Amino acid sequence: MPRFRYAILALLLLLPAHADAQLQLFIDSLDISAFPDIRMLVRVTEGNSAVRGLKVADFTVFEDGFVQPITAGYCRDTLSRGPVSVLLLMDVSRSMGGWPWGNDAIIDAKRAAKSFVDRLSDDDEIALVSFSAETYYNQPWTNNRTLVKQKIDQLDVISGTALWDAVMTSANLIRYRMKKKVMIVLADGQDGSSENPASLAISYAIDAGCVVYTIGLGDDVDEQNMTTLASQTGGRYYHAPNATDLDQIYAEIIQQLETTGICELNYRSPIDCWNGDKVSVEVEAMTPRGVAMSATSYNLPYDTTTFSYVNVAMGREFVVEAGEEITVPVELTRVSAQRAPSRFDFSVDYDQTLLQLIDVRTAELTPLFTISHTPTLRGSDVTIIGGKTITTPGQLCELTFRAANSFESRKTEIAVSPPDVQQFCTVATSNDGLVTVSGTCERAIHQSAGKLSRSYIVGNSPNPFTGVTTITYHMGSELPVRLSVRNALGAEVAELVNAVRSTSTHSVQFDASGLSSGIYMVKLETETESDVLRITLTK
Repeated sequence: MPRFRYAILALLLLLPAHADAQLQLFIDSLDISAFPDIRMLVRVTEGNSAVRGLKVADFTVFEDGFVQPITAGYCRDTLSRGPVSVLLLMDVSRSMGGWPWGNDAIIDAKRAAKSFVDRLSDDDEIALVSFSAETYYNQPWTNNRTLVKQKIDQLDVISGTALWDAVMTSANLIRYRMKKKVMIVLADGQDGSSENPASLAISYAIDAGCVVYTIGLGDDVDEQNMTTLASQTGGRYYHAPNATDLDQIYAEIIQQLETTGICELNYRSPIDCWNGDKVSVEVEAMTPRGVAMSATSYNLPYDTTTFSYVNVAMGREFVVEAGEEITVPVELTRVSAQRAPSRFDFSVDYDQTLLQLIDVRTAELTPLFTISHTPTLRGSDVTIIGGKTITTPGQLCELTFRAANSFESRKTEIAVSPPDVQQFCTVATSNDGLVTVSGTCERAIHQSAGKLSRSYIVGNSPNPFTGVTTITYHMGSELPVRLSVRNALGAEVAELVNAVRSTSTHSVQFDASGLSSGIYMVKLETETESDVLRITLTK
C-alpha cells in the first residue's frame, strides 16, 4: 500500500469514535464504456436511510491503491432514479402451494410480482429466479416486461427449500450488471435444503454490490438472517403476514428506489496498457458520522495495440570441454506483431570463474542488426538494435563462451533477464540455460581407466550435416541405453535408441530433414552414465 495511503488511514483513525456501525457506502454502478474516463454512482446510508448533505469533495477514489483525482460529479439528496437491474428471487417451495402444505400463497405472490414489474420503467432490466430444492434461472436479463410477467405466470411449486443457495446464485447473476443492482427476495419459511450457510450467501450478496430487499411471507420466517441480508446491503426487511400484503410492500420498494440519495463521481484512469487485467477501485466517504468505504473492480479493455509480449529462451543442456568454446542460441519464442520491437536490452548472468562471454553474433532474425555486450559484475549486458521490427519468433542471437580450464566438472546457469523492449506495458519473460564444463582431470581419469569400460558418444558424421547424419556410440557393457535428440530449447525431437545394446561400438542414423537449422544435442543415457554431443544442422 503506498505510503500516502497510510497517512490517510491514520487520519481516519483520529475521527470521533462514535461512528455508527451501520454507516455504509455502496457503489451502485461503475461505467467504463468511455474508458479511460470512468463514471460511478455511489451512495452512503446509515441504517435504512440515505446520508444527506454530502459533496463530491467528501469522497476519495483509489485505483489499485493510488488516489485518483475526481474530475467531475455531483451529489443530490433526492433525485429521480436512473435505470436499475432488478433480480426477482421467488420462493416456489411446496409451502407456497395449496392444501395440505400451504394456502396457495403462490397465487397472490405471482399477482403482486407482476404488479411490481408493471411499475418499472422501460430503461430498467429484469431477471427472474425461482427456487425450491434447486435454483431455476427462469428469465435472463431483459427489459421486456411482458415476457417477464409470462415467466412469472409459468412458475409452479416444487418440494424443498434452498433459499441460501439461491441467494448465492442470484448474487453471481447480478454481480456484473452495470446499472444500479437490486435484488428482491421473497421467501415464506425456513431453509431446509441449502448446501451453503446463510452467512456465506450474505457475504456473496455484499460482494456483488447489490441492494437486497427481503420479504418474509407468513409466520415461520428466519427473520434474523433475512434482516441481516437486507441491512448489510443497504436494503430493508419486510414482514408480510399474508400474501395479500405483498402489493403494499412492492409499492414501498419502488418508492425506496425513487428517492435514494446518489452521488456521481467521475475520474480518468491513468492506465494506458489495455491488456484485460483486473483493476481494483475503492471509494471512501468522509461524513459527519464517520467514514464509510467500499470496493469494487473492473476489467480493462483488451487492445493488443497497447501492449506487447516478448519471451526469450535458451536450451537447457549444453556441455563444453574445459578450455574450449561453446555457442549458445537465444531464441525469441513469442512476440506481439502489433507492437513489434526493433531493440532488445537484456542482461546475461553466469559464473565468471567458469565461463567468459567472448562474442555475441546476429542470427536469423537479426542479420543486419547491431549487437554490443558490456561486462558487468554478474556477467554481461547485451543490446541488439536494428532498423526494422521483429514480428515473428526465431533465433535472436548467439552467445559464444570460452570455458575456463577447470580440473573437475562444474555447472553454471546462464540466466537471461526478461528483455526491456518498450518503455512500458510489455509482458516479458525468459527461460535460462545450463552449461556443464567437463573437467580435465576427470577426463584424464576416464581415459586412463580405458574408454572401452564406459559408455559414451563417439561422434557423428558428417557434422555439420544437411539432412541425415550417422551417430556412433560405444557401450562399455551390455545395458539398456536410450539415445535421444533435443533442440536448443531442451525439447526432445527424436528418440533414436531405446533398447539393450551389447558391449561394442554401434551406429544409428538421425534423419533431420523435417527440422529447422540450428544446434541440436544428442544425449546418451544408461542406468549409471550419460553423455552429450553437440551437432549442427544446416540447410
